[in-house]
Amino acid sequence: MKKIFTARGVKGVKWVCTLVQGTYKGANQGADAWFPTAAAYVGADGYNRGACSGGWKSFNSLFKDAHDYAIKSTVNKPMVVEEWGCAPPNACGGTAPQTKGQWFTDAGDQLEAWPEIKAVIYTHVDAAFRGKDVDFRVNQPGNSELNAYKAVGARAHFS
Repeated sequence: MKKIFTARGVKGVKWVCTLVQGTYKGANQGADAWFPTAAAYVGADGYNRGACSGGWKSFNSLFKDAHDYAIKSTVNKPMVVEEWGCAPPNACGGTAPQTKGQWFTDAGDQLEAWPEIKAVIYTHVDAAFRGKDVDFRVNQPGNSELNAYKAVGARAHFS
């Protein structure tokens, strides 16, 4: 693929190998089975779907294994969180004690602790997951989750 970009005069293309977060935990034969050495970045996706999928999960629990893979000496590459999202605590009848706003604040703290992460791309969508509605959106002006999301993005670390 790099030849296609080069032939068109595009320079500086960096490849990201994005694997589902479970692959970094050993699923699907593990990350080494899939990760090409030519990839410039380790990519991962992960979602806190709350009660819709195994209970409330922190940003750390979703991405720690991918982060550990990125920084291990045989890989040693920066990381991109290609997809991430958080459902509301009451999704699918859940009763998580944490708020979505607090989840964003905690995610921001974790991102600051992992300087190897060079980019994050939030999935702002109302999605169907296994026939259930899971709303990852943060578009309610004035609500605590949008305020927390914006506050994290405004931190000096992310400028």
